[in-house]
Amino acid sequence: MRFDAPFGANTGLRQGDALKTSDMRKRLSGIVVIIAVLCALAITGFMQLAKVARFHELNALHLQAAHALDQQIRATIGAQPKIDALRQSVTQVRAQPLACLQEAGVFERFEIALLGGEVLLRLCERDLALAERSLADLAAYQAGTLSATELMTRITAAATTFREYSEAFIAPVAELGQRLVRLMLYGMLLVAAVAFVVVLGIVRQVRSTIQRLQASNLSLAQSEGRNRQLALYDSLTGLPNRSLFLDRVNQAIALTRRSNTALAVMFVDLDRFKDINDSRGHAAGDQLLKTISERLQSVVRSSDTVARLGGDEFAVIVGQVADRNDPVLVALRTLDAVSKPLQIDGVEHRISASIGITVCPQDGEDADTLLKNADLAMYETKAAGRNGYRFYSQQTDETARSRLRTEQFLRAALAADQLLLHYHPIVDLGNGQVVGAEALLRWNHPEDGLTFPDSFITLAEETGLICEIGYWVLEQALAQCQAWRRQQPAFTMAVNVSVRQLRDPQFVEHVAVLLGKYAVPAAALHVEITESLFLAGEDLALSTLHMLGELGVTLSIDDFGTGYSSFGYLRQLPFGILKIDRSFIRGVPGNPDDAAIASAILSMAQSLGLRVVAEGIEFDAHMAFLRERHCPFGQGYLFSLPLPAETFDPGARYPVV
Repeated sequence: MRFDAPFGANTGLRQGDALKTSDMRKRLSGIVVIIAVLCALAITGFMQLAKVARFHELNALHLQAAHALDQQIRATIGAQPKIDALRQSVTQVRAQPLACLQEAGVFERFEIALLGGEVLLRLCERDLALAERSLADLAAYQAGTLSATELMTRITAAATTFREYSEAFIAPVAELGQRLVRLMLYGMLLVAAVAFVVVLGIVRQVRSTIQRLQASNLSLAQSEGRNRQLALYDSLTGLPNRSLFLDRVNQAIALTRRSNTALAVMFVDLDRFKDINDSRGHAAGDQLLKTISERLQSVVRSSDTVARLGGDEFAVIVGQVADRNDPVLVALRTLDAVSKPLQIDGVEHRISASIGITVCPQDGEDADTLLKNADLAMYETKAAGRNGYRFYSQQTDETARSRLRTEQFLRAALAADQLLLHYHPIVDLGNGQVVGAEALLRWNHPEDGLTFPDSFITLAEETGLICEIGYWVLEQALAQCQAWRRQQPAFTMAVNVSVRQLRDPQFVEHVAVLLGKYAVPAAALHVEITESLFLAGEDLALSTLHMLGELGVTLSIDDFGTGYSSFGYLRQLPFGILKIDRSFIRGVPGNPDDAAIASAILSMAQSLGLRVVAEGIEFDAHMAFLRERHCPFGQGYLFSLPLPAETFDPGARYPVV
């Protein structure tokens, strides 16, 4: 029995030691668990901070997309909604809240809720729902169940709400980031004694994350500033753009109403800017636009506004107008400033401007109407010969409607087979034999009947339709030439070509293909150009003429003596024919000036070895004068009117004695 007590006492000691050991293990396990939990919380917090940074990034993209949608809406003002562009912008806006919600799973949403960030998820859900409604509105407009006005009202309201959501998103994200930072700092203090190195690393990472958040906020602020600059000012010239210009016009209108005065809006379009831009390159075109913008600013008062609307179009607000003389003086100063020579890459250029002027309130009482009417008046200036100004009037409106109507009909003319060619015979003045023809375009207008090119060719050049029409004329003329050469093997065909066609890099290749297709010798095709080509200094067009000459095509100067004759080009380019303009033939032999000019052209052409075709021969006296001076060829109503192919006789011989 003595051994029982000691045994019992030893057992209790071991049990106590075991309890202490067990307790220690529990404590250590608890510490390990606590450290593991704290580490897990730290890691989770770090991941959440990364998501916060991601939220900032998505919000920045969302704000940029919202600004892009605003620009699309402004571009649609006064025009039909561009559905594809609007849909693309709304889809870009929708992508950000959708990404936020997709990247936040069930567990992540629970974590965000614990940290008080539910407002972020609600903002994303409302933003996504609004984007979906906007897309549905666009679909409804296309389906015809929603009007354009209602559509733009809803889209404009949505764009405003998108920006508000972006701004409302910033503060909760920053607050969520701050909560995460505080939680991580407390955790690091608790485990500092156990895992100092780990905590130090986490602190470094937290600082890095905070810096990224600050950089993201700074970048967002800078992006807003850049977006505002891009939204309101032209990036090339620094002038106000169309949006800011229209806003300033409306402000000026409000001021004129209060002060009982008037204001003028000038629409300034540079004449033939595209010629320089195409021939000299876009860099030269940009330099010209910068120079012109500086000149425009120099001729207006500091209180007036000069804006670049786009391309080669500028606009000017002339405030405090007493009478029509005020905008006229500004217009004259503008024309003078623009027309001064300017150097681009060492080459001197001259350019002119066409100006349209509207006056408020008689020509309109809102910015869009005033600018639209000034644009119409500018087109009247161009139609009158460019390099001038016109005031808007009721007649301007009627002219614009007529021009639009003609353009619509002309666009459909080729497809509707309304264009046709008449052929004017070219006659050998020695024996009266027809040696060729000039292809002349006619339009069988659906309402106006047979129409001559004088009424639509300028419009075709301005709209770019001249290239498509020109290719059609060329193919029809060569096809007809092939048929007539079977009867008259030496028959030639003259075709008028515009500067726009000569600028086309594929023009020479196209001519070569058609010559081969219709088996017409290159020399039998006479390409006629006007002397105005030389004034424009068209390097690309002149290069095309050289290539046509190398191909073997005969080059002809049409209406020689009426334009800007350059005898240097007669030596530089492979011209074979000069056509004396009918205005000089009409007065011979009675008008001594016309007779002298016609004789001089004939003498010069013979000295240079060029053939001459005299246009406008209508009387026997004309023909006798030309035959006495050994003019080889002529055309005119004395022989025949221009004829359709069905009645044209390629073997005809006319009396010349």
